[in-house]
Amino acid sequence: DWPTQLRFISVFNEVNASEYWGWEINPESYAQVLSKLIDLLRGSDPNFFVMNGAFNASARGGKVHTG
Repeated sequence: DWPTQLRFISVFNEVNASEYWGWEINPESYAQVLSKLIDLLRGSDPNFFVMNGAFNASARGGKVHTG
């Protein structure tokens, strides 16, 4: 049970911090997974609102270890 009718979900976190993703940042793959998850959730209940995961402001580029 959800406490509200609208269901907001943030998918994954720090998608630009490579150490959490096997030392590889792959925006295309993330977009595909995000799209599939949106379809799945919205197909089960139109009250789901899916937001992409937040970026890590410390991970500016390359293989930056932020943990």
